Amino acid sequence: MLYRVLLLQLMFLIVTINSIHARWKCYNDSNLEIIHFEQNIIVNSDGSSEEIIEQQVKILNEAGREFFTNYMLEYDSVHSQIDIIIAKTIFEGKEYNVDLKSIKSMPLASSRYGFKQQQQILINFAKVEIGAEIHLTYTRKNQTFAENYYSDLFEFGTNSWQQKAHIKINSVLPLYIKINDPHNALKVKTSSKDKFHSAEITLIKPLTTELTNEPENSLLSNQHKTWVSIASTNTWEDVASKFTDDYYKILNQKLPKLFKTIANKAQKYTKSEDQINSVTSDLIHAVQYHGDYRSIRYGRFVPWNLEQTANAQLGDCKDFSISTAAILQNIGYKVQPAFVNRGVLAFETKLWLPSVEHYNHAILRAIDKDGKLYWIDPTNFVSMADGIFPDIANRMSLVLDLENPSYDQIPNINSNHSQMIIEESISMAKNNSACWKGKLILLGEQAYSITGAELRFSQQQIKDLVFNWASGSFLEEHDKIKIILPDLTSRTVKDLTFEYEYNKPNSLFKSNMGSVLVPRNYLSHISNAEPEQIGDLFLGSPCTFIHRTVIKDVKIENINVFNFEIDTPWVYIQRSCQYQGNDTEITVKMILHKSLVSNKDLKSDIYQKLKDTIKQNFESTAIVFDDSKMMK
Repeated sequence: MLYRVLLLQLMFLIVTINSIHARWKCYNDSNLEIIHFEQNIIVNSDGSSEEIIEQQVKILNEAGREFFTNYMLEYDSVHSQIDIIIAKTIFEGKEYNVDLKSIKSMPLASSRYGFKQQQQILINFAKVEIGAEIHLTYTRKNQTFAENYYSDLFEFGTNSWQQKAHIKINSVLPLYIKINDPHNALKVKTSSKDKFHSAEITLIKPLTTELTNEPENSLLSNQHKTWVSIASTNTWEDVASKFTDDYYKILNQKLPKLFKTIANKAQKYTKSEDQINSVTSDLIHAVQYHGDYRSIRYGRFVPWNLEQTANAQLGDCKDFSISTAAILQNIGYKVQPAFVNRGVLAFETKLWLPSVEHYNHAILRAIDKDGKLYWIDPTNFVSMADGIFPDIANRMSLVLDLENPSYDQIPNINSNHSQMIIEESISMAKNNSACWKGKLILLGEQAYSITGAELRFSQQQIKDLVFNWASGSFLEEHDKIKIILPDLTSRTVKDLTFEYEYNKPNSLFKSNMGSVLVPRNYLSHISNAEPEQIGDLFLGSPCTFIHRTVIKDVKIENINVFNFEIDTPWVYIQRSCQYQGNDTEITVKMILHKSLVSNKDLKSDIYQKLKDTIKQNFESTAIVFDDSKMMK
């Protein structure tokens, strides 16, 4: 049977609204106005510091009022000590002082993931009204995380409208400075005399780095923010040297019995990937995640001894990484502990001066006997030696090595290795319903998020999840015909295939020209970038996506109208259509090359063409059936 394809402009289904433009916030958008901020810091020869902070803040709206009604200062009592000097409110010319005796520092309960010694200072400001000014002055003493080492990052215009700021640093240690001032809002002076070093930073015009009306997948680059990075060293190797000896002393300790058992089992495998997966899977099964950060150094930046971790069967990322490294070293790998700033949307650190505080996670680098390099993150529920976890991919890493510490980039995910393939067939039924049969094939990194799911969830929960994902809706039980799950009891990431079959009522909807099937649109996050968007656009982790749909017993006329192809530096998209007997096959292929599109590239002609192509070929297209012929 022959049917016509109409490229419908479905404007009657779209509610037109006025465009909301992304922009920098202005004064009227802000909750708080920092009238003045003063910070004076003295850095001692060992890297410890004392500072006094004064701030004067005006409340601009109810959100700002709520912030100071329940004002709380949190700090880590292992690292810092805070004492309040002045706390008062000025409203309509009258001062309301807070009784300093009523201000107490109280311990916060540790999180369920580790022991901490967090403290909170609650300050009950009086007369917290819109238009009131909050005055707060306090001192803070800080220990250093490493001997003879100091670093800090000063950001301006965050979470408020900032009128003035002045920061003065006097240091016995050298001060290296890196400035990012895209709005020309800062004045920075430095000087050195008689082994003393100073830096003075002044905000010379009002500033905010807050955005409004940005798309959800917008990410404001550090290049667009206003900051000053200061450190007592300007080389990453110096930072690495502060921790290398401690890590390698632990790495070279005798393996505890538990770890030796894990090593012996892994050694039975011949392939490196199998050995690594065996080690990390067995370790995450034996050791539960739990940190202990009650020391300024050990537990916080340096792992505990191997014996302590094995006996307690508790540890955090540092303990998992050093334990994995020690086990792999025992069976012949060259290993190097490493730091990284973990997070799919975490900010990149390479713009700032070297600092261990820029990192939040420990991993390791391993080289097998054939010289193949592996980046291993054992602090995961699953093991994936032949891939890269998305939250560390393409990030800079500080690699610890006794002879050659380095600052290296972790490889990005290979889009050919990470694939999602959907193969579906649709058989039309009465009353605009359809029977859908399909396979979901997950390869490489695409499989990691559901690997081991049966260790956490019941089979029924997983089946419901797959049905809901495949159908895009919640199905009634009688519409769920069949589902076949792969083995989801292993912690090792492997290629997975799911099979499913279901009936979906209202798969088609009515129009004045016949029943309509709207192809799925996977690309709106690419095409919906705002023209005035300020941040970069996050597209997702590199991958290949293939969706092959066969419409049974329907041979669509002029099917070539749907064919198109576009290739850009960020994404490749192709849709191809062909006949298979009396069936019509539509295949969509997308290869995501890069995770981010820069703000500059968003405004380019190439990206505008990409957006237009997606809108024309995906967002405003539909297949319209001739109902009089379809059921014959």
